[in-house]
Amino acid sequence: LTVSAITFRFVQVFLGTEVRASIDRVSAQLPRNEWIEALGSPFITHRTFSWIVLIFQGALIIKIRKTPGLNSLSLPLIILILGVFLTGVGMAWLDVPAVLQPLHLTVATMVIGTEALLMFRSNGSSNNI
Repeated sequence: LTVSAITFRFVQVFLGTEVRASIDRVSAQLPRNEWIEALGSPFITHRTFSWIVLIFQGALIIKIRKTPGLNSLSLPLIILILGVFLTGVGMAWLDVPAVLQPLHLTVATMVIGTEALLMFRSNGSSNNI
């Protein structure tokens, strides 16, 4: 489950880079408040795939909350996942404020790091998740 969650998160980061490339194209031609509308399929794919990522992240959190020795990572993971989700929603609703762009990617990277730590802690024990 952890490997799947990390894999889906990496795919989501890749899809996000496609959104960023699309923003680079439309930003030269349109005012900021029209960027999201003009992004088309890269944005729709990234936004839709985020729900799949969120489902896997939720399942992972449920599993680690019940796993002794790993449950201490559940709250940081919840906070980070909410951070990624809320910064993404903020970018979509607030016309892609520049401050949220690096924050969104940074927090997503921190989720990957936390999940990697989770995977390393569970490897070699009876807590494989």
